[in-house]
Amino acid sequence: MIALSGARVGLAMGQIARRGLRASVDTGRFRTAFATLARMDLAPDELLAHLDDVTHNIQQEDEASAAAGENTRVGEARCLYAVYDPITGGIATASADWPPPLTTAPDGTTSPVGVPVGPGLGHHSSYELSRTTLEPHTLLTFYSASMLHPAHGDDAFALIQHAAGTSAGNAQAACDNIVYAHGRPRSRPRRRYRPDRGGQAARPRRLRVLDVAPGPRRCRRLQDASPRPVGSMAAGRSRLATELVVSELVTNVLTHATGNPRVRLIRGEHLTVEVSDDSTTSPHLRHARAQDENGRGRFIAATLASRWGTRYGEEGKTIWVEQDLSPQESGLRASAR
Repeated sequence: MIALSGARVGLAMGQIARRGLRASVDTGRFRTAFATLARMDLAPDELLAHLDDVTHNIQQEDEASAAAGENTRVGEARCLYAVYDPITGGIATASADWPPPLTTAPDGTTSPVGVPVGPGLGHHSSYELSRTTLEPHTLLTFYSASMLHPAHGDDAFALIQHAAGTSAGNAQAACDNIVYAHGRPRSRPRRRYRPDRGGQAARPRRLRVLDVAPGPRRCRRLQDASPRPVGSMAAGRSRLATELVVSELVTNVLTHATGNPRVRLIRGEHLTVEVSDDSTTSPHLRHARAQDENGRGRFIAATLASRWGTRYGEEGKTIWVEQDLSPQESGLRASAR
């Protein structure tokens, strides 16, 4: 699970078809590449396409090592990647030879997410993106691809589906039920535990969000960072910092970008400020000289942030800034859950 900008969450499962020390090394390489690509806010299908290139490069390195007499071939690699947006409830998913996840409704109804399954990694392939909206209180469950091996019988998927459906919406119970259902087949009751079997489950929740999409006449007013909407999301010193961040980012849009700025405040584990525009120009952090009269907006926002970055979409880009909430605000938020 990877924390992404805008309070979104990336969920991934993957496997390399080999074991031993070399497999541990390759797993570490894939984890590093995957986490790096995910934090670039790539869509799941784009991320898998880039990871496919990474896999191909690793395979070429392994072939060169094999020519020198070393047995280092990475073997078949496959994975599934999904990004959940807690604001819209939408989940975007792409698969590289990995079975689709399951969704379990509050009444226990369990069904797979409609995800086109592409080929494994390392074949110069492209992947398709699937978008689905999850209903509130839905349980999302991933499971290892090896659990659908023919050796487990034709009812392997039915066992997984039943295990997720009888978990009563509990993520830990869903993982336990799936592993236990495949851990000890009747034909071989003493079979040892397989480390390539596992599950991952999550109960997505929605977050409080404030959207401000002003018309042309109100754009300039956002430079004042109206205290009313900001005050509803932050308080104390956090409020002052948030007002300053909104003001600086909106000013940058009005000065350097196109279209009206769209402001979003998201309150989750952090307070996130997002300012979107219609431009695809890549912004950069400047270090203004003492005599310069401008050029400090991004620097100020970055100084007041715990994390910040840029995310590109189908229409323009979004600059996001995360701020840590004060202990008092965190306490109020926790008690209100």
